[in-house]
Amino acid sequence: MKKFIYAFLSLFVLLITILVVAANSSYVIKKLADMYAPDYNISYDGIDGNILTGVKIAGLKYEGLPLTDEITFSWNPSKLLYKRIAINSIDVKNVDIDTLKALAAHFSDDNQSALGKDEKERTSSSAPFAFSVAVKWASVSFKPFRIEGVSLSTLFLNTRGVLYRSGGLEVESVKLETVSSVGEVLLSASLKNRILSFKRLNLAKIDTKAIEKIVADTRRYSKDQTHGDTAKQNTDNPLIPKVVMVRSLHVDLLPAVFEPVHLHTAVLDAEAIQLDMKSLMLSSRKIDLNMTTNLSNVVEHGAVRANHFGGNIVITPHQRLYKLYHLPLRKKAIGSVQVDFNASRKKISVDICSKAKNILELPEDGEGNRTEVHIDIDSLLSHVVFDFQSKKLKADTKVTVTTPYTEEVTLGNYFEMEVDKQVRYTGDISIPKLRGLDVNLSKLLKNLQLHYKGTLHRVSATLNADALEGSFVSNDLKKGMVHLQTKAPLLLKELVKMPEKLSEGNVEVFVDMPVDFSKSVPLEANATLVSNLANINVKAVYGDHVDLSLTATMPKDSLLRELAPKVKWDTLSPMYANMVLKEHTYRLNLRTHTLNAKLAVPTKEGKVFGKVMLPGIQADIKGKLGSNIVLHSDIDDAKQLFDAVDSVYTLEQLPNVKGALLLDATLDAEQNLTLRLQSPQIRYDADRETEYTIDDLNVVLAKHGSRITLDMYSFVYNGTKLYANKPAVIVLKDNTLFIEEFWLNDQLKISGGLDFKQMKGEIDTAAQKFHISHEFADIDSNIDLKTVFNGNKTNINGKITLLGGNIHYDLSTKTFPSDSDIVIVQQQKESEENSFVNNLSMLVNIENQKPLVYKEGPVNVKSNLSLVVHKAPGTQPVVLGSIDIVDGSSYLFQGKRFVLEKSHIYLTGDPLKPLLDLKVKYKGLRHLITVTITGTPAVPNIMFSSVPSLSKEQILSIILFDSEEGAGTNDANAMMKMMGGVMAKSALNDLGVKIDHLVIGAGSIEVGKKLTDKITVIYINGEIPEMKMKYEYNPNIEVVIGASEKSESADIVYKKDFNLHEKDIVIKRR
Repeated sequence: MKKFIYAFLSLFVLLITILVVAANSSYVIKKLADMYAPDYNISYDGIDGNILTGVKIAGLKYEGLPLTDEITFSWNPSKLLYKRIAINSIDVKNVDIDTLKALAAHFSDDNQSALGKDEKERTSSSAPFAFSVAVKWASVSFKPFRIEGVSLSTLFLNTRGVLYRSGGLEVESVKLETVSSVGEVLLSASLKNRILSFKRLNLAKIDTKAIEKIVADTRRYSKDQTHGDTAKQNTDNPLIPKVVMVRSLHVDLLPAVFEPVHLHTAVLDAEAIQLDMKSLMLSSRKIDLNMTTNLSNVVEHGAVRANHFGGNIVITPHQRLYKLYHLPLRKKAIGSVQVDFNASRKKISVDICSKAKNILELPEDGEGNRTEVHIDIDSLLSHVVFDFQSKKLKADTKVTVTTPYTEEVTLGNYFEMEVDKQVRYTGDISIPKLRGLDVNLSKLLKNLQLHYKGTLHRVSATLNADALEGSFVSNDLKKGMVHLQTKAPLLLKELVKMPEKLSEGNVEVFVDMPVDFSKSVPLEANATLVSNLANINVKAVYGDHVDLSLTATMPKDSLLRELAPKVKWDTLSPMYANMVLKEHTYRLNLRTHTLNAKLAVPTKEGKVFGKVMLPGIQADIKGKLGSNIVLHSDIDDAKQLFDAVDSVYTLEQLPNVKGALLLDATLDAEQNLTLRLQSPQIRYDADRETEYTIDDLNVVLAKHGSRITLDMYSFVYNGTKLYANKPAVIVLKDNTLFIEEFWLNDQLKISGGLDFKQMKGEIDTAAQKFHISHEFADIDSNIDLKTVFNGNKTNINGKITLLGGNIHYDLSTKTFPSDSDIVIVQQQKESEENSFVNNLSMLVNIENQKPLVYKEGPVNVKSNLSLVVHKAPGTQPVVLGSIDIVDGSSYLFQGKRFVLEKSHIYLTGDPLKPLLDLKVKYKGLRHLITVTITGTPAVPNIMFSSVPSLSKEQILSIILFDSEEGAGTNDANAMMKMMGGVMAKSALNDLGVKIDHLVIGAGSIEVGKKLTDKITVIYINGEIPEMKMKYEYNPNIEVVIGASEKSESADIVYKKDFNLHEKDIVIKRR
C-alpha cells in the first residue's frame, strides 16, 4: 500500500511541477505532458481545463493499458512554497486495479535502480515523505476486479479533509462502499489524533462458505511460499491508529450449510466498541447475537469492559436436533438453556442453568399410540472455569431429576483438566428411593449410590444399595471388569409372592462381565444364581449374534421337592437351555432327561419350525411370525399322553383311558391362544366290568389375556349329545376363577366365581327350559341351583321342576337287590374317604308341573314327583318324598290289562329301598280282582281280593286261566306257590323289580337272586327267617345249603322230570 501511495504522489507531483512551470493553458499542459509522460510509459486520450479551474484527463493509460476513465482535479500551487501539496478536489473514475498495480511496480523498480546503496538503505527506511499533502475532497471508484479469490463488483471511496504529514495521517471523514462475492461493506469513519472512529460499520450479506474457501486457498498458497527474513515492524508507526472506536457495528450472514448445521440467519450488533491498539484493551457497551439454525436458536446479550466479556446466552433447541442424534426428547420439553459467561485476561467462566418437564417422547407403536414416560429435569447447574495462568479447566455440574420411578435423583460431576497434563473427574449418582415398582423389589435398590472417578488412563466405579453392591475397574482404559452381587441371600417372598412351603426360599446373585474397550463386541457375561430352590448358571455372548446358555440344577434339599413331591425333579435336572439369535435365524433348544424341545425361526421368511418331545409323544410347531403359530400332535392312544405326563409327574393311579387324540394349539399375532381337542372315541374303564364311552369329542378353548373362553364343545355320552355353541367365558385373575357364563346344550347356564386359595365363592346353575333327549327319556326341566363354597365346606340348594316329558327306559332291565346282605366280593373295592363328599351339604327339591309319561311294552304309567334330596355333612345323601302314580295307569300281563288306581312309591332315604303302595285292578268277565302290593322291592307284600268274593285259588285261576275251574283241582297252597310266584315275578319284573326266584306261600315268601348261572341265593321270610344257597351241579343234581337262627342244613337233591305236570295242566288255545 505504501508503494501505491508513493507512486501516486510521485506521479501527481510530476504533473503538478509540469503544470506550474508551464502556464495555465491546456495547450501548454498538453505539450508538457506529451514531452514527459512517455518517459513513464503514460499516455492519455485528452486533457482539458486549467490548473486553477480544474484539469480533466481522459483515458489515462499505462503502457497502453487503461488506468482510469477520467481524472479531474484542482489544486493550489502556491502551497508548494511551503512544501505542501494542497489539492482542492480530485475525482478518479473507474480505476483499473491491475494497471495500477503494474504502474506501482514500475515506479518501485525505477526508484530502486536509480539509487545507490546508501540511497536504497535510506529509501527503504521509514524516513517521512518530504511534502505534506492536504486533500479537501476526494472520490475514487474502481472497475470490477478480482483479488485473492474475491470478486469486487463495486468499490467506491469518498473522503473529506485528508491531511498527510510526517506526524501522521488525519481524515475528517471517509466513506467506503463495496459489493463483493463475500459480502457488502458500508462504513463511515474519521481519523484524528491517531484515533480511528467508525460512526457506522456494516458488514452485510456475508457469505461464510465463500470466505471458508478463500481461507483454505490462502493457506495452501502460504504453505508453498518460501519465507525470508522479515523486517522488524515499527511498533510506533504514525500511520497506525492508537485507538479504534466503533459507534455502531452490524454484521449479518447469508444462509449456509455446514452439515449437519443449516444456518438460516445470523445477525451481530454491537455498540460503543473501543480497542486500544497498544495494550489491546477492548471494551463494548453492547454485543448482541441472534442466530437461527435447523438445530437450535441462539440469542446472546453481552458487553465487554476492560477485556472482561460478560453476558447471557439463551439456546433454544429444535426437534431436528433430537432426531439427528436419535434423542427421544419431546419437542417443547427444553424451552431454553440459560448460559451466563464472563471472560477476562485471567479466566473464562460459564454458568449454565436449565430445567425441563416431561422431556421424553417415545416412538409410536403400530397403532399410532405413544407411551408417556414423564422424566423431569428439575434443575441443571453447571459452572465451568478456564484459568489462563494455570491453564486449568474446571467444571462442576449438579443435576436433579424426577422420573416415574424416582424422585430427587441427584447427579454430581466434577471435571478438572490441565492443558497438556492430567485429566481428572469424579462424580456421584444418588437415588434415595424408587417408586411405582413392586414394593419388595424396590427394597433391593433403596438408597442406591453410584460413585465413580478416573483419569485419562484409569476409571473405577462402585455401586452400593441396601441389598446390592458392585464395581467396575479399568486400569488402562483398554479392558475392565464389571461385577455385581447381592450383599446377602435374598428372601424370595420379599420379592415375589411365594407359596407357604417356599417361604424360606432365598437366592444369591453373582454377575461378572469383562469389557474390552478396543472392541465393542463380543460382550460376554456370566451370572450365577445360588438358591435353595434351584442353582442356575447363565453365560451370555453378544456379538455378531447373541448366544445365551443356561444350566439349571436341583439341589437334593430343594424346597421345590417338598412343594411338589409328585413332580419327578430328578428327570428335569439338570436342565439345559440354549438360545441363539443370528441375523437370519433364531434358535432355541431345551433339553432334560425326559423333555426335548427345539425351535427355529428363519427371520427372513418369518416362519417358525419346532418340535416338543416327551416319551411316547411328539408335537410339531409350525407357523409364521406376526401370524398364527400352531402346535400339532397326533396321539395314537390317550394312554401315551398319560405315560408322558407320568414321566415328569407321578400319577398314582393312571386313569385307564383309551382312544386316539388330536391336539392343536394356535397362538395368533395378538398372543391369543386357541386349543382344540378332538377324538372319535374315548373309553374309560372304571373297573373290570364298567366302561364309560365318550364319542365324537370336540372341544375348543381360547385364552385372551386372563380371559378364558370355551368357544364350543360337543360329545356323545350314553346316547345323549351334550354340546354348547354359545361361548363360555372364564376369567382367571390372581387366585380367583370368574365364570361369566358356561353353557350346557345352550340352555343351562352356569355362572359365578371361586377363590381357589381360600376355596370361597358361589356358583349359580339355572335354566328356564332344559331339554334332555335320550334313548331312555325326553324331559324338559326348569333348574335353579346355587352352590356355595366356604373353605372345605360345600352347600347346594335349589329346585328342579320337571316340566313334562316321556320315559322310554325299559324298566325290566332295572334290578333291585333282594337283600342288602348279599355282597359280590369280586366287585367289592376298598372304599376311599372323599373329603369333598364328607363336607358336602345339599337340599334340592324336585317336582313336576305335568305328569311324566312312561309307555313302554306292557306298561303305560303317568306319575308325579315330589322329592327332596338332602345331605348333611358327614352323612350319606337321602332322597325323601313320593312318586305318585296317576289313576288310570295300566299294565298288561299275559294279554290281560291291569289298571292301577292312584298309587304311591315312597322314598324314605335310600332310593334303592322304596316303600311300595300299589293297587292294581283286573276286570274279568264276572269279577273285579284287586291286587295290592306293599313293602319293599326286596320283600314285597302281595294281596289278592275280588268282587264278588273269591278264594285265593279262584282269583289266581281267573288271572291265569280266565276260569275258576283250576281252583278245584289244585291245592290252594300249591297253587299259590306255583302260580303266585310266576305272576308276581312277571309283574314286578315289568315294573322294574327283577327277581330270579319268588315263591309265595301261606305265611311266608321266598325271594331269590341269581349270582351266576348255577348259584342262587334265596331269602325265606317266614316265622324263622332263613337263608339258602342253591348250587345246580347239573340238570339232575343240586346242592342246597341253609342256615337260620336255630339250625343249619345241607341237602343234595336228585331231580328227575317225568312230565307228570303236563297231564294235569292243559292249556287250550283258540
